[in-house]
Amino acid sequence: MNERTPAGGDRSEITFTDATGKVLPDATGAVEAEIREYADNIMIARTYMAVPAPTTLPTWSPPGDVLAEPDVADAVKSTWNVWAYDDGILRLATTTASLLDGVGLSSAPEAEQRDFLINLLKLPSWQAAPLELKQDVAHWLAQH
Repeated sequence: MNERTPAGGDRSEITFTDATGKVLPDATGAVEAEIREYADNIMIARTYMAVPAPTTLPTWSPPGDVLAEPDVADAVKSTWNVWAYDDGILRLATTTASLLDGVGLSSAPEAEQRDFLINLLKLPSWQAAPLELKQDVAHWLAQH
């Protein structure tokens, strides 16, 4: 089969991690996953996602009678894709500083930065943010 990845790559890899960040051999016990997509052995996309517990998955029901009704089997999935420049190279935001820089708030007043981070914690995509970033943001919020 010659299928392309969602980002247009020719292959992908997935890594599952537990709550401590330890890499697991498969999805059993995983709380996060990282999907890397490649084109000609160059990484073109990286997606982080929360791995839902089986008890939090929505129950499946057959698609409805309306053709336009989506068949959402993975409604709890969320992804993290925030990028920032680091020494002239575009990298995934994994620190509070790179996150604030990536969204244009690195020079904003501290109160505005704090409000942004607090609101970000409420979004579904925050569940899929890298563990390193979650810990750094929690530390930043505790100090400010």
